[in-house]
Amino acid sequence: MPESKDPPRQGGRLGFTEHNFRYQMVNHVSSLLQILPDFLDDREVRDKTGLTAVYEIDLNVEMDPEQMRKVPQPGIVFNGFGYSPGVFDAVAKLGLKLEASKEPVELLVIDHVEKPDAN
Repeated sequence: MPESKDPPRQGGRLGFTEHNFRYQMVNHVSSLLQILPDFLDDREVRDKTGLTAVYEIDLNVEMDPEQMRKVPQPGIVFNGFGYSPGVFDAVAKLGLKLEASKEPVELLVIDHVEKPDAN
């Protein structure tokens, strides 16, 4: 990924072809990590790169026809594309690597609920 001399920008250019999802942005690696769960069944993605600069990021993910039917539509809740093996190659082309690991995560467990008193 080439380092950018421009400041970070909100959003980017999003495009779909018959078999590909493409997202271009000028931002920190952390912005890229926000969209990767859409290709990994909503698994959490953590940044362990240590990269802090702003980069010109061009993510191009190859997807199968079933996943392409899940393209976000206006007025419809988008729940991600499901598991997309092509995201690993797309991230590798950026010079990064996705690695699966098991780590402890924080959870909030609600084990009891009551209605409030009438006071």
